[in-house]
Amino acid sequence: MFEHLIHVNSKGESLDFYELGIFQNYNDLRDYEWEYSEVGNRIKNFRKKPVQKTVPYVFIVDEQKAVEIVNKFHEHFDIDIVRKTKGYFKIGEWRLYCYCEGMNFDDYLKLNGYLKITCKYISDEPNWRKEQKASFKPQEQGDYDFLDFYSPNAEASYGGDYPFDFTGRTAGRAPFVVDHFADCDFKMTIYGPAIYPRVLIEDTVYQVYTTLAANEYLVVDSKNKQVIKYSVNGTATNCFDLRNKTNSIFTKISGGSHSAIWDGSFGFEISFYVERSTPTWNLF
Repeated sequence: MFEHLIHVNSKGESLDFYELGIFQNYNDLRDYEWEYSEVGNRIKNFRKKPVQKTVPYVFIVDEQKAVEIVNKFHEHFDIDIVRKTKGYFKIGEWRLYCYCEGMNFDDYLKLNGYLKITCKYISDEPNWRKEQKASFKPQEQGDYDFLDFYSPNAEASYGGDYPFDFTGRTAGRAPFVVDHFADCDFKMTIYGPAIYPRVLIEDTVYQVYTTLAANEYLVVDSKNKQVIKYSVNGTATNCFDLRNKTNSIFTKISGGSHSAIWDGSFGFEISFYVERSTPTWNLF
């Protein structure tokens, strides 16, 4: 089955092999393998180790074009090594992040107009990934006539946060769906103005005890375990220690239908990182 394969390097430069007339007569990009551990002859855990992938590229070009291609390949892939930032292969919506660790120039111009380059890739993120997004807009609120329980010292003072707020405001509530069969890492971006922004999904509270002015935003990254606030002038502030610790703010979000509940005073969006061992199959 022919794959429409694209590679994007860490500078955002693309190589669309199909448009360039480059053919891959074999690759193992879709292949995968789980490692497992045993306890008492029972299989207990599964994991994936860093992987190496191989893609041979075949060109039918003249000698001048062959020289251009070889130079282009070197510059396109080596920039990721120089920047120490992975590029990615793209099949449809799916991405595999990797480095090109080496090239072999097999049968280099053995025949007039024939060129073959075999590239080897390595990755410590062996799953294919795509993003799904859900956006939530600010909603109208009621009057603030009641006590609202927001305190960065709540856990220290009371030994734990309450699972609800003592407030008279109208809470925001919106459904969303994660189209996947497994739990997903995510990136939640909360836009100011907001005071101690809090989002409840299922039984997990995602909250940071910080204040966001207009045009400021906060990013909670579950994959990299980061909580970063970005000011109007672009300054980044680490808010890791200001997170609500009642639940882990980095708890993955499961596949299926959910509702997001918040006070409605701010807007936010969630990018879900859906991962698979191999991208979905489609006819080209």
